[in-house]
This record gives sequence, structure tokens and C-alpha cells, in this order.
Amino acid sequence: MTINRKIVDDALGTTDGDITSADDVVTVFNAAMAAQNVGVKAMNEGTYILYEMDDTVHPEAGSITSLGIGPAYDNYGVLPNFGILDVDITSDAIDLDTYIDGVETMLAKMTSAASMIGSLQTRIDMQTNFSSRLMASIESGVGKLVDADMEEVVEAQRFADATAARASVSFYC
Repeated sequence: MTINRKIVDDALGTTDGDITSADDVVTVFNAAMAAQNVGVKAMNEGTYILYEMDDTVHPEAGSITSLGIGPAYDNYGVLPNFGILDVDITSDAIDLDTYIDGVETMLAKMTSAASMIGSLQTRIDMQTNFSSRLMASIESGVGKLVDADMEEVVEAQRFADATAARASVSFYC
């Protein structure tokens, strides 16, 4: 699903691209999901945003499938009113200091986002490593149980053979 400034402005009836509340988030998400036929509806439940599958679009999901995410907040803060490709130092539309401040803000936000992605990657790697070790441990445990069970079967067979041998020896005596 794609959400850009045009979708935000169209959904909210604004021209500044600002999402200022959880209700705005729900409105924008619903507009974007409807436009792109995602088949999910968002609802503001007060402390979280609830997403429900539309079973007419996704009949394979069965009855209502939902996911709640919260609390919803905007962690971007104030963003520049231009994109990096809009920087034009030959134009008088925006002064050079505004461009410099805006680019520095963009850089700081990109650095913060990269840091967050790196942190998430580390957590994913840790979970992957843990899952791999857990699977190896489970496989080893199952192998030991199978080996122990087989030893019991072999021991029972030896006992049965010995009992049969004693019975046949005593029969001939």
C-alpha cells in the first residue's frame, strides 16, 4: 500500500500533508486502502487503531480477522515544506538558510530511521539465531527420545530371546 502527500491531502481535504491525530491516520489509511483495493478497514478504538479484513475482498480469511496497533502517534515532528529534489539555490522562492535547515532535518530523520532499521535487524537476527538453536535442541531431544525408546525395544527383545532360550533348554533337560 502506498501513501503519499496527495493521498493525505485528498483524504483530509487539506493542502499541508499533515496528519495530526489518530482519526487522521484512520481516515488516510481507509482512503488509501479503498483506493488500492487492499480490503482492510481501519478504526480508531481510542488507545489503538484496529484493522479488520473485509471478508468480501478476502473470503479466504474466514470470519473477521483483525489486528490492533497502538498507541498511534507521529514521531516525525516538523518536516520541511519541500523535498530534496525541490532544492534550487538559484531561485528566490525559498532562502538558502531554509534549504540548509530543511536538508539537515531530512538528514537527521534519515539517520534516525537507519538507526531504527539497524536495531530492528539486530533484533530479528537475535530471534532467528534463538529459533535456530531452539529447533536444533528440539531435534536433538527427539533423537535422544527415539534412541532411548529403541534401546528399550532392543532390551525387551533380548529378554524375550533369553526367556525363550531358557524355556527350550529346560524343555530338553
